Amino acid sequence: MTSQKRIEIAGASVPYRESGSGPPVVILDPGRLGMAELQDALSPAHRVVRLQPSAIPPAASLTDSELGVLLSQASDSIIGAPYTLLAASAAAGIALHQAQEAPDNITALVMLSPRLPLPHPESDDTYDDFRLLNETACAALVVIGSKDASIPSHAAQTYRTQMLNCHVAIVYDAGHNIMADRPAALTDVVADFIERGETFVVGRQSGIIHP
Repeated sequence: MTSQKRIEIAGASVPYRESGSGPPVVILDPGRLGMAELQDALSPAHRVVRLQPSAIPPAASLTDSELGVLLSQASDSIIGAPYTLLAASAAAGIALHQAQEAPDNITALVMLSPRLPLPHPESDDTYDDFRLLNETACAALVVIGSKDASIPSHAAQTYRTQMLNCHVAIVYDAGHNIMADRPAALTDVVADFIERGETFVVGRQSGIIHP
């Protein structure tokens, strides 16, 4: 059963939904990408706290870095122990900042269909989020749908090479909303990664998850 709660952090009222018991998982939910369903799927084996950054009253006036600090404080107050951080789409940038804010509290990072401004491999351009990839030390999993046209074709290789300990899984026949297109495949790979952490291995050398 999912309960709706609220916590006051640094003058902001942060709503969240909590369910389940077990090793903790914090989800940053950008909305409309099936994160409520993923929370339900993970809850039987995990304590899951789902935060929706856009639902925090001052969110529109805060940068990703500021939201990362705020949500790190909220997560620490709610969980009180190390946790896995999971974020989807545009919330991935906030998650990278949160991982930088409290590296000792985050055991692993999962990014689903991350929308980050990745420079082309042959470009010298740099971005804050791109720099944070290099500075994220915890084990990481990036999951991308094979039909997601919003993710650059070079993204998978960029994540593998720029993050210290990153696994990339490509979910066959899924678009940007992987939970809608391949819910069982997404749940299985995320749950397996949370359980195994640094010993996790994508099932096939190609990293592609087939039906």
